[in-house]
Amino acid sequence: MKSLLKGKAEAKKNELLDKLFHDNSKSGKHLLWGLLHIKIIGCTKLRNLDRLGVKSLLTKRKMDKSDPYVTAFINDYRLCKTKYIDDDLDPIFNEEFYCPVSHVTEGITFKVKDKDIIKDESLGQTFVPVGELIKAVTDADMQEDSTLEPGDLKRVGKVRISIVSSYVFMRSIRSI
Repeated sequence: MKSLLKGKAEAKKNELLDKLFHDNSKSGKHLLWGLLHIKIIGCTKLRNLDRLGVKSLLTKRKMDKSDPYVTAFINDYRLCKTKYIDDDLDPIFNEEFYCPVSHVTEGITFKVKDKDIIKDESLGQTFVPVGELIKAVTDADMQEDSTLEPGDLKRVGKVRISIVSSYVFMRSIRSI
């Protein structure tokens, strides 16, 4: 009797998990859950939005430059924000963040902004799809590591903008 109830409970649990984590590549949305490690290194050749800004008029400088910083977002949730670097069009941030995540999303948006006295202005943004962070385990991976099973996910590593997806688990989610 006990084993029968245990078996039914396990079957019900698997059914619920399948509904939540069922792969649906058409929607493009995935559940990210875990700890996301992000390292923001720097930017190059940013636009100068402070040429004739208030700061240059007040300080009587000949030429003021943009004061960039970077923010990372999942949907409308801000994951992290770097410190701003004063008067630099090629800033080097070298900042690391460990962000707990449990979001249904298509990816992460990185926004570069110019810090200003009145209103921060956008210098640009980029979008990294969740699929760039984590990939499914292949047969070769399972041969190398016997603890892996079909359907498991693996960390991709560093993406060009240095996102390190440590301890993040992803499953596609279907529209409910």
